Amino acid sequence: MTTIVGAGLAGLIAAQAFPNSRIVESSPQPQESHKALLRFRSDAVARVTGIEFKPVTVHKAIWHEGRETAPTPRLSNLYSQKCLAGRVADRSIWNLEPVTRWIAPEDFYDRLVESLNGRIEWGAEFNFAANTKPVVSTAPLSVVGRNLGRKMPPLEFEPITVARYRIPDCDVHQTVYFPSHDHSLYRASITGDLLIAEFTGDPRGCWAEEIESAFGLESLGDYLGIV
Repeated sequence: MTTIVGAGLAGLIAAQAFPNSRIVESSPQPQESHKALLRFRSDAVARVTGIEFKPVTVHKAIWHEGRETAPTPRLSNLYSQKCLAGRVADRSIWNLEPVTRWIAPEDFYDRLVESLNGRIEWGAEFNFAANTKPVVSTAPLSVVGRNLGRKMPPLEFEPITVARYRIPDCDVHQTVYFPSHDHSLYRASITGDLLIAEFTGDPRGCWAEEIESAFGLESLGDYLGIV
């Protein structure tokens, strides 16, 4: 029998692909509803989970120094350094053409938990060192390394913070990239009436004004913020 380690979003999707697997989760209870942007390049996850996704056309832009701009090597590198803890690599900021994406329902994680709850062992630790059967692990590499008694090299990454707002009288699908290092906002997306702002680390700088200008919105303070 295959074991799925982790009952986060990735683990529960994997569990749908392996219907006879057991699911081991160290946390004593489910996470809060997933807050980041749940937007996929195909309907593959919808087909695996049996949960209907909505196909939409997403329009994209780059906002930098108070205006919309075309992608350039400089902006691509700034954006990469912002998202990848200083590293430079190609990112999706290069492609601003409208694209088709599949949007998961807002309660996607909760519905996965409900459908799989009978297979999830909450508050259980998995012993990688003693295991001899197939495993699909979504646990952090540092956790797996410690469990195996291996010293793992330090991993450079930026923690992600998400802020969400309800925008009244809104039904669009848009994403704006923010390469500037004057604030920690790197991407904001509107999915229907839900605006999702994503930050490297804690929100800092004049990010709210950037969102308002980039999307042509009124003050974010007038909208319903969702923790």
